[in-house]
Amino acid sequence: VFSCASDVRALRALGIGGAIARDALALYLMLGYVPTPRSNHTGIEKLDPGCYVTWSPEGAVTTARYWSPPTDTDFEDRREPLADLIDRVVEEQLLSDVPIGLFLSGGIDSSVIASSVASTKSTRTENLTALSVSYPGLAEADEAPVARRTAEVLGLSFVELPLSAEADFTYADATRALDEPLAFTAVVSQAAISRLAGEKGLKCVLSGDGGDEVFGGYRWYADRSLAPFAPPAPAGLAEWGKSLTPRGAKALRDATLGQAFRASSPFALHAFRLFPALRPDHVAALAADMDAE
Repeated sequence: VFSCASDVRALRALGIGGAIARDALALYLMLGYVPTPRSNHTGIEKLDPGCYVTWSPEGAVTTARYWSPPTDTDFEDRREPLADLIDRVVEEQLLSDVPIGLFLSGGIDSSVIASSVASTKSTRTENLTALSVSYPGLAEADEAPVARRTAEVLGLSFVELPLSAEADFTYADATRALDEPLAFTAVVSQAAISRLAGEKGLKCVLSGDGGDEVFGGYRWYADRSLAPFAPPAPAGLAEWGKSLTPRGAKALRDATLGQAFRASSPFALHAFRLFPALRPDHVAALAADMDAE
């Protein structure tokens, strides 16, 4: 039997997939997600991006790659201006028989897409709606004012969803839409704005996820400071005394090792900014105590 689905829950409903995979759990604790081809259940694997699977009733399963990211040589051979390339790709994504929306934030990625959409002379963009999440009372985290201004300049319809700690849409609500745990709180706003899109009758939306990573659109790419993670200096004699105990000395060694790990790994530093990741030595210690199941 060969079974495939777009999410794990469909396979689990068929009785496929065993216990939680220990290696997947370990990776989640270090990375905040379970990378392909692993899944969080034994007996289930994800298909790598750009690949397809061929299966025969005899049981033969083969995987082949149909697309790979372009290389530096490819870019040298094809010097298409980036703006033209973006416009061409965005226009391809506008092909839809239902109304289209756009998730718009203050980031580079969604702003570039919004600009490309606005420059496209097509009837498909006449009723396009831009949606954004706002955070009342949290000015530093609220990108809605920038998104609103972007929509105004580009002449796009704009809908804003205020999201606060008191809102009935919680992290638990958001994680119900996921197959696997994801240690990134942005999943709350993503799920909330997706629900808003559904309420507005939008079945198709454009999203800039991943673009900020490509273009370095976040401040943390320029900030390599380890200061926020440095262990605090003991305050007063009582704290100094605690640092001299076996437990205190162990905590200091652990904190020092953590700083060295983050200093040697830009990815680890980035991960620690997003969620409280565990180091490999921590995960190894936990795994030693895990039940075999």
